[in-house]
Amino acid sequence: MKRVIAVGGGKGGVGKSLIAANLAITLAQTGRRVILVDADLGGANLHTLFGLDRPKHLLEQFISRDVEHLDELLIPTQCEGLSLICGGMPILGTANPKFSQKVRLINHITALDTDVLIMDIGAGVGFNVLDLFNAAAIRLVVFTPQLTSLHNGYGFLKAAILRKLQRHISKEARAHLTSAGPEAGGESLATVLNRLAKHAPGQAHDALQLVDDYLVFLVGNMIRSKNENQVLAAIGNMIKDHLQLNAPVIGLVRYGEKMLRSVNERRPFMYWAGIESNAEAFRSMAARVLRVRLDGRYQRRSSLPGAEPAPSAPLQPYERKDPRFPVNWRAILTRRGKEYLGKMVNLAHGGAMVVFVRKVDAGVYGEPARLTIGPTNDGDTVTLAVEERHRDDSWRRLGFAFLDVKGRDQEKLERLVATAAAATAMDRKKE
Repeated sequence: MKRVIAVGGGKGGVGKSLIAANLAITLAQTGRRVILVDADLGGANLHTLFGLDRPKHLLEQFISRDVEHLDELLIPTQCEGLSLICGGMPILGTANPKFSQKVRLINHITALDTDVLIMDIGAGVGFNVLDLFNAAAIRLVVFTPQLTSLHNGYGFLKAAILRKLQRHISKEARAHLTSAGPEAGGESLATVLNRLAKHAPGQAHDALQLVDDYLVFLVGNMIRSKNENQVLAAIGNMIKDHLQLNAPVIGLVRYGEKMLRSVNERRPFMYWAGIESNAEAFRSMAARVLRVRLDGRYQRRSSLPGAEPAPSAPLQPYERKDPRFPVNWRAILTRRGKEYLGKMVNLAHGGAMVVFVRKVDAGVYGEPARLTIGPTNDGDTVTLAVEERHRDDSWRRLGFAFLDVKGRDQEKLERLVATAAAATAMDRKKE
């Protein structure tokens, strides 16, 4: 199923284009076909990040009907599998297409033949910006830890969900949305939905369903400290309380010289990144985006919002919280028809670290693989689906995350972790 992703935010300068470009490259590195669209109609700059001075094919040519099909505008990049559609130049009128032009643009963008489509959306709360953002199934809102970014990002998301509701409920019912306003203040969405339930019960049910189906995630950029991590989590809680939306933090990109240099050198960071923390952040973000379910409701609610908070989204948090226990167990990785023998050196409920006897061939993130653990001293053996998350410079020490562990495999894994935890506790007592 094609994944349509929008990257937006409340104000310019928070790094939306930087996030969109590097996420697109990371997803293409998994072997998928990716199209990156510069949908910032008033301030396009993705072509600059990719080192293009004067692209010949621009989105404005489609808007003006100089070309009829968007695939005529595709520009290949240095990353295999990734194509770019460049935005328009800053020409009067480009940022304000007519309604019919906007609808045609959205329909053609979302119909492009690809595995993943990413739109880099402009800033602000104009209808064109919000409608492009809402056209995606997966929405990423980029924040920096600065107060202005937090305030504007929250206001942007509030305006986006209100615009979504406005476009899908009757004209009569829209009057009950106006007092909430697109600004950061005003009424909570819970109050609005409850007022709809009182005056237009049928519309309230439809509105609640739209809110339940609204997929949005937060991305932190230019993060410098753990305290700033907590600021993003706090904004997520505020969004849950006031907008009735689950908005987990899907990635944290740290402030760094390499990220800044990639912009000035006009060569995206993920073209050449190794195993540093920001590269791992983009790989983790890409893996999570690929795991988001699009075939049904992301969250369900049986009643209108009240005092109880909305349920948490089923995504693992960015920070690793599972305790890891040292082990010395046999492990075999099976990937691309090859087997690699290694020694597992630590284990947690969510993943493990393995040192292999020989160098492991390069894989791609999100690629399916199996890891067989054991037999341990107790004779237990379990084979689990895994995803590579880390490797060191020797290409022999690899970290894995466990995927979709259920049933008997879950019981076996719990037993293995308990065994490792007990052995660790015993060793500490000896010390």
